[in-house]
Amino acid sequence: QARNALLAHGCRATFRRPIRDLSDSIVGVLGVFRESDEPIGAAHAAHLEDVARFAGLAFAQAHRITELEDAAQRDALTGVLNRAALHEQIESDPRPADILRIDLDHLTSVNETFGHDHGDAVIVEAAERVRASVGRDDEVYRIGGDEFLVVRRPATGGVRELGSTAERIVDRLMAPFDVEEHRIRIGASVGVAAGRDRSCTDSIDVSQTALDSAKER
Repeated sequence: QARNALLAHGCRATFRRPIRDLSDSIVGVLGVFRESDEPIGAAHAAHLEDVARFAGLAFAQAHRITELEDAAQRDALTGVLNRAALHEQIESDPRPADILRIDLDHLTSVNETFGHDHGDAVIVEAAERVRASVGRDDEVYRIGGDEFLVVRRPATGGVRELGSTAERIVDRLMAPFDVEEHRIRIGASVGVAAGRDRSCTDSIDVSQTALDSAKER
């Protein structure tokens, strides 16, 4: 079908070369269509080879830029989104959102007792547990050393459902963390803010007040 379509549009020959990235993996194909079926000259062939090579460099550069942009929005330790990503998201999408703000309890004691390497291992596992406790489309951010934020859009305003999610997060974070030869236990407090008619920024502020209240209790 493709051949017939090309012939119908006057194509009589094609020049095709693979486009390779810096690791020599094929990332695309360069196709040039001609109205003549006469062989191209050596100079034209060399020029097209250069085009394919430059295209490979362009793809590699674009991929690298994407990697750098993604890395700038990811927490280096846990891989979840970071505070910079949160601020950018709020600016680009100020719609209401349900918020869960999670604070890990006793992490300072873990660092003092077992060392910061063990504390970091607990944070990494905690991030995975939080991610596993929320919906696939929920956004998880690490906004402090021992603090995470979950943004749920669109805002459902369902306080009961948010409360169930908060309880699930707390239960999973209270389960022991096995780090090397040590079994470590921490706790967690969660502040919940249903989006309703608030802005996302206001809900985040309310979740902080709710978290402070939860920690007092």
